[in-house]
Amino acid sequence: MGHPSPAALSCLLTAAFAALLPAAAHAACPRAGDLDSGVLFQLENGESETFRKLENGLIESVYALSDGSASRVLLVKGLYVVEVIDLANGVPDSSTRTTYSYPGTPGELPDPAPGETWTLKPAKMEGTGLGSETQVYSAGEMTEKTFGPCAYEMLPITVSYTDQPDLDQRDLLHYFPELGISYLAEFHDKDYDDVYSYVAIEVIE
Repeated sequence: MGHPSPAALSCLLTAAFAALLPAAAHAACPRAGDLDSGVLFQLENGESETFRKLENGLIESVYALSDGSASRVLLVKGLYVVEVIDLANGVPDSSTRTTYSYPGTPGELPDPAPGETWTLKPAKMEGTGLGSETQVYSAGEMTEKTFGPCAYEMLPITVSYTDQPDLDQRDLLHYFPELGISYLAEFHDKDYDDVYSYVAIEVIE
């Protein structure tokens, strides 16, 4: 059998390249194991959020604002906040620290599931002293969220803070089971609404 003509060879190479594109795009999309080095989200407003898995099993989220300031959140199961603190030039500012302590062990905290509702009441320590906070979690139905060529199953979870019902404070979280992380997509209260539009995702090498 003879060699293919240049035109035929060109067609074969084009088809082979096109067949490889989905696999290459999929390989470039972050997976849970990439949290060891870090996964970076870009927002539409130019801000960013970086997630890393720490040696103690917690997930660290660092949200960098466009003015150069940043805040760090530590999460259990990529969902439950155990610490929030501002960073000054990358260094935690202890005067801004708020911590949360949940009943039981971290492993006993509920695994989110579509259609489920659950309530937690963690102890809360901040500058004003020790108190508690009632958090009501309501999970919606699983959907798909895309960032460019990367697609993930996403579970929307609304967290309502019910100790002061007149404030009507609630967060909308986007939780990604495959990655084991969540980010704040919306914040609402009786006077204010804020929406954060996440548009891209990548692995930090």
